[in-house]
Formats: sequence, structure tokens, C-alpha cells
Amino acid sequence: MKNIVIIRLVSVFAVSLLFTVAVVAQEYEYGKPAELKGLTHIFIDTGPDVGNFNRIKNKIVEANLPGIKIVDSMDDAEVTLTFRGDHEQVVEGSRGDIETRNIRTGKALVTIPSKSGKRLRVLMNFEDKQGMFKTKYPSEKFAKQFVEAYKEANSIKN
Repeated sequence: MKNIVIIRLVSVFAVSLLFTVAVVAQEYEYGKPAELKGLTHIFIDTGPDVGNFNRIKNKIVEANLPGIKIVDSMDDAEVTLTFRGDHEQVVEGSRGDIETRNIRTGKALVTIPSKSGKRLRVLMNFEDKQGMFKTKYPSEKFAKQFVEAYKEANSIKN
């Protein structure tokens, strides 16, 4: 009797998992950075991470893109930049001279609403780890990549 209950629970779980995967799979569409053309209202989502928010915002402001406005609400945005930063521990060295250190990591998406407004359309994705010599923050690299894509989509020179 116990085995039948367990099998039923596993079956219910498996079906609900498949349903969840099917629903999640329908939440996104995929586009190209060229779709940034003419879009000017940008929302930067870094969760509670104000440091990365400021780094991304500053890089976009420094680029002096014509007409760009950083908005305070996703509801006012035409484009959303979603960035999540983290840390990863790496081991370096050889033989008796081994040390560990934390490096910064980052993942990001650039999205716009789909035409139906029911899904997000992913235009760009980004993933990076800070280099060996503590180079730029991944959030700054992401912002730079976004600015370059935006300039190309809008035929902005320089």
C-alpha cells in the first residue's frame, strides 16, 4: 500500500514538473539587439544590489546616448536590463604555493516586452567572470556591451 502511494505522489510530482517546464518555456521569446532601435526608456534591475546598479547606470550615462532615460519603474520601461552579480571562489597557484580568492561573476539579460505583452523578448544575454588581475566588474562589462549594441542598433557613431 505504501509503495502505491509513493508511486502516485511521484507521478503527480512528475506531471506537475512537466507542466511547470511547459509554462516557463512559453514565458520568453528571442530577438536580436537590433530591436533596441528607437527605444529610449531603460529600467535597470539589479535586485537590492545598489553597487552594480550604480556601475551600470554610470556607464550608460557616460556613453551620452541621445534621448536615453533611465526610469525608476519597470512599468515605464521599454527595455529592461536585468543583472545579477555573485562571487565565486577560485584556487590558484601550484604545488606548495596555492591560494584561494573570490572573484566577481555576473549574468544579465536585456529584454523588451513581446508584441502581445504576455512574454519577455530576450535581445541579449551576458555572462562573465572577473579576470585574474581583478579587471573591471562584470556589471561594467555588461553595461559596455549594452551600450555598444545600442549604438549599433541606432546607428550612433563614436
